[in-house]
Amino acid sequence: MIGGNYEKQKYVIASGDGRIRPRARLIRTIGAELISSEIVAVLELVRNSYDADARKIEIRFDNPQRPEEATLTIRDDGHGMTREVFLGPWLEPATDHKSSGGEGLFSGERSPRGRRRLGSKGVGRFATQRLGEHLLVSSKSKASNGVFEANFDWNILDNSDSYLDELIIPWREIQAEKSRWHGTDLHISKLRDNWAEERFERLRLALSRLLGPGLGDAFRIDLVVNGIKEEIKPFIDSLPAMYSIDGSVLNDGTCAINYRDITGKIEHWQRSVLWPMAEACGPFKFRISSWDLDREALEYFFGRTNIELGLRDFRRTIRDHSGISLYRDGFRILPYGEPDNDWLRLDRRRVNNPTLRLSNNQILGWVQLTADENPLLQDQTNREGLVANRAYSHLQQAILELISYLEGRRFTSRRSFGLANRNNDAPQQPIRAQVDEHLEELIVKLAQKSNGSGEILPELREAIRRSSAANLGAVQRYLQLAGAGSCLPLIVSELQYPLKQAHAETSFLLLEVASGELPSEAENDLLTSLEKLERSLNELQERVESLERMATTQTILWTQMRLSDCIEKIGGLFTNEFVRAEIEFDVVIETDPAIVAISSIVEQVSTLLFENAVFWLRQTKMPRRLTVRIKSHAFTVENNGTPIPRELEEKVFEASFTTREGASGLGLALARDLLKAVGGTIQSLRRSKGAAFEVTLPNHT
Repeated sequence: MIGGNYEKQKYVIASGDGRIRPRARLIRTIGAELISSEIVAVLELVRNSYDADARKIEIRFDNPQRPEEATLTIRDDGHGMTREVFLGPWLEPATDHKSSGGEGLFSGERSPRGRRRLGSKGVGRFATQRLGEHLLVSSKSKASNGVFEANFDWNILDNSDSYLDELIIPWREIQAEKSRWHGTDLHISKLRDNWAEERFERLRLALSRLLGPGLGDAFRIDLVVNGIKEEIKPFIDSLPAMYSIDGSVLNDGTCAINYRDITGKIEHWQRSVLWPMAEACGPFKFRISSWDLDREALEYFFGRTNIELGLRDFRRTIRDHSGISLYRDGFRILPYGEPDNDWLRLDRRRVNNPTLRLSNNQILGWVQLTADENPLLQDQTNREGLVANRAYSHLQQAILELISYLEGRRFTSRRSFGLANRNNDAPQQPIRAQVDEHLEELIVKLAQKSNGSGEILPELREAIRRSSAANLGAVQRYLQLAGAGSCLPLIVSELQYPLKQAHAETSFLLLEVASGELPSEAENDLLTSLEKLERSLNELQERVESLERMATTQTILWTQMRLSDCIEKIGGLFTNEFVRAEIEFDVVIETDPAIVAISSIVEQVSTLLFENAVFWLRQTKMPRRLTVRIKSHAFTVENNGTPIPRELEEKVFEASFTTREGASGLGLALARDLLKAVGGTIQSLRRSKGAAFEVTLPNHT
């Protein structure tokens, strides 16, 4: 029996069946929740016209400056509605008329002209209630000789005593005039909003971005305000870009990319983005444009284009249209691409690397999806956004990878334009050598003035030499500190597992001892736990001792060593990482003589390269391989992960430059500086598949 156990009750006082009977005001409540603004309401009705196979839609406002007389008429030339469609699906909220389960005339996922329908939730008619208090619907289908009309007085919804099934909608069908017109008119009066010029500007902007690339030729929108007509045209590709990429991503993650910049330079790339085996977002097309907004860059840009806007107006134009918009089957998915909707978190991402990364207000782009090829990207019920599932997260990640390609090429192009940031992009200079040369010039001049008799000059030279050596030692110690800090994530990762094991076994023993009633059969369990605890603590001790020298600063000491010993030691520390990422690790020794080097620097550089390789290998499909080749005073770290684009081969060693999300861009720069401090070098080797770095140490044997 529903509701509990009534076995002890002897009598049932009453029983029956209840029904949910919604009040009429439910329509207003739902409409307010699903249609967030008057702009969204108009866009929703435009979508309905598109679903009705309209080629042209007119949005007409009359007397908007006088609210008591203001009217809004939305008229299209679609297939119109029959009496059966209106009295059936149109009056049924949440109908499946536009889904695969729809039945009857004009139903189904595709329109008679083959358009993929945009609306399938059955809630679009709530938009008319959001816009005004009264609605007159007039519709004529191609096959009908009559015009169907219906009146809606939405004020009835405010009657708290009325039920939804009591809401009466008067209708009639009248003889049509001799006209070939067919379609639907929605005449809305007693508008709820004051349509001032600022609101019309927002509507123009929203309508111009509603139509996706290529759709404007098949679907025209006219906006008429007090008799003045203007055609709304897509804006998203009309503005010349300073830098841009476009292309398509296939169903396996491979993509073809075209790069262009304001100088007319065109490059074609073949890349791949991270593509999981399941729950991938699906294939898509894209175009992403970007601009530098500083005065020097914009003046250079204006000099190469015919743009007549001033700096302030151009920046405002980019700001108002900025963001990456999503389109499905030609129509925009709100709210993606709104200036205040940073759905890719570009601004937060730029904080860590302002030199390389682009902010949301520097980008204008689109991503084109289809309902058939991207089935896992589902609409929320309110039609404003996609469901935040794994496919949506993957789409975000894939687009960010594409943006990172644009950012890297833009970084290089900006320098070629002579626009490098004076603080962050200036090439490093051999400062110490310049200072030493200048000091020597001063000493020579001093000697000339003293006629060569100054006995203090040799002492001055020696003092400068000692000071220079001390400064160099300080720099090397700071590099040691930086290298030690880079090892901390590895240390934490390596210590977690044995600590957890020791903690678990200790907790078990404490509980057993605390009980005070250890049975004889528990002795074996107690002994086993003690043995496990001892092994875990021993393993922890070994790892701490192994990592101690890497994680602490020490006097830089040249000692005799073999590269294979350092490489195998670091490889051992990464064992768990390699196992978790399913990476095959191999050391190939060509020649491995004893050399004089600083083992801690070799270990720290190896750690940085291994950590970088593990990240990129995780982004690739199996099999994953990491190989170290040792030859005398050099070793090469190779992996079959994501290759380094040719244009970025030199940039990867610059501080703050990175294509990794959330990274600082200091790893390879730190490796370079650690080696440079002791006379070593590191360089990127070109590979058709994967990446490789060659480390060379000075020969002190």
